[in-house]
Amino acid sequence: MKIKSLVLGSAAAVLAVTGAQAADLPIAEPVEYVRICDTYGNGFFYIPGTETCLRIGGRVRAELRYSEPDFGGRNPLLNAAFNDQLAGTTGGGNRDENHTTTRARAFLRADARTQTEYGLLRTYFDIWWTINSGGTVGTTMWDAFVQFGGFTAGRTGSFFDYFANTAGHWGAPRDGAYSSTRTNLFAYTFALGNGLSASLAIEDGTFRRTVIYGPGANTFTPTFNAAGVITAITRAFTHPDWYGGHVVPDVVANVRIDQGWGNAQIAAALHQLRPTNATTQNSRYGYALMAGLQVNLPMIAAGDYITVQGVYSEGAPHYAGITNGSWHGVPIMDAYITAAAGGAFQLTTAWSIAASFVHNWSPVFYTAISGTYFNVDNPAGWAAGNGMAGLGFNGDWTAWNVFLTNAWTPVAGLVIGVEVGYENVDVNGAGNCAFNALCDYDVWSGVFRVQRTW
Repeated sequence: MKIKSLVLGSAAAVLAVTGAQAADLPIAEPVEYVRICDTYGNGFFYIPGTETCLRIGGRVRAELRYSEPDFGGRNPLLNAAFNDQLAGTTGGGNRDENHTTTRARAFLRADARTQTEYGLLRTYFDIWWTINSGGTVGTTMWDAFVQFGGFTAGRTGSFFDYFANTAGHWGAPRDGAYSSTRTNLFAYTFALGNGLSASLAIEDGTFRRTVIYGPGANTFTPTFNAAGVITAITRAFTHPDWYGGHVVPDVVANVRIDQGWGNAQIAAALHQLRPTNATTQNSRYGYALMAGLQVNLPMIAAGDYITVQGVYSEGAPHYAGITNGSWHGVPIMDAYITAAAGGAFQLTTAWSIAASFVHNWSPVFYTAISGTYFNVDNPAGWAAGNGMAGLGFNGDWTAWNVFLTNAWTPVAGLVIGVEVGYENVDVNGAGNCAFNALCDYDVWSGVFRVQRTW
C-alpha cells in the first residue's frame, strides 16, 4: 500500500511540474496571412513585412465590331464595277475590307502605395494584351509610372488631356476627336487647396507627331476616261515624312479644379517641329490650347453629368484629337515645307469641340450621348505641291460624329452594352476627287461589348 501511494504521488508530482512548465511556454499569436489596407479603398492589402498597400486588378473584354467600308462607295465617280474589280488598290474597292471584326483584350493592373513623410509614394502599371480578327497577340504598356508627393514620372496620360478621362464613350471603330494620348513624361503637380491644382510636365514629343510633308512627298495622279470616271490612280512617295530627330520635348501646363459640382481644366502645350533636312528652315514650334468643363447633374439622376471641351492648335493637330497622318484617308499633317531647300514652314491649323452627356436610368443601366466636331486647315502648299490644286482641292476638311452608348451592369464589375456611331466628313473643294479617300463621305459603325473588371 505504501509502495502504491508512493508511485501515485510521484506521478502526480511529475504531472504538476509538467503542467507548470507548459503554462510558462509562450502562446503563438494568430497568423494574419493577408492584412487588409482600407486607407485607399477596397481591394488593397499590406504586402507582408511592409507598410506598402497593394491592389492587384484586371479586366477581360470581348467585342464584336462593325464598320461600313473604308473606301468602297465613297467616290460617286467610281462605278460599282470599278469598286469590285480593283479591290485592295488605292483607287477603291471594298471586297477585301473586313466589315465585321472581333477583339479580345486582357488587362493586368498593379497599384502599390506607401505613406511617407514626404507624401504618398505610388507605383502603378497597366498592361494590355490584345488580339484582333486575323491578327496575333499584341502587348500595350498603357501605364507605368511612379508618383512621389507631387512628382509623376513614367508613362501615363498627357497632362494636356481632359475629355478622355470621362466615362460614357467607348471608342467605336470610328472614334471622335478625343485626345487620350499615353506618353512618357516627368511632371509636378502643385496642390493649391480647395480642389485647385496646377501641373507642369515635360512630355515626349514623339508621341504627338503626325508628319511634316515637303514638295512631291506624296503624289496622286488620277486617270479619267471619256465619261469622266476615274479608271486608274498612280500614287508615289518620294519622302513621306520630313520629321527629324527629337530634340526638345513638349512642354505642357494645366490648371485644374475638382469640387462637388464637377471639375474644370485649362491647358497649353508647346510642340517642336524639326525637319530632317538641315538645309530647310530651322525648327519651328506649334502649340495647342484647351479648356474643358464637367458639371455633375444629380438633380436629374445620381451619377449624371455633362462634359464639354474645346481645343485649338497650330502645328500640333494631335492635341486636337486627330492622331494619325490621315483621318481614315483624309490628309492631316503638322506642317508643310514649301521648298526642298531653305523652304518656309506652313503649319496646319486644327480645332475641335467634344461633348458628352451621361444619364443613369438606374444603378445598373446608363446611356451616354457623345459627339465631336473638328476642322482642319491643311497648308495650301501641300495641295499645290502635290498636283491637287488643279482639281480644285485645297486640302482642308471638316468632320463631325455622334455616338450613342447603352450599358448594363447586372452585377458589380460586369458591363454588357452596345455603342453605335455615325461620322460625316466634308472635304473642301473635292468635287472631282483626286483619289477615292478624298471625297465627302459618311459612315456608320458599332460595337457590342462584354467586359468584366475586378
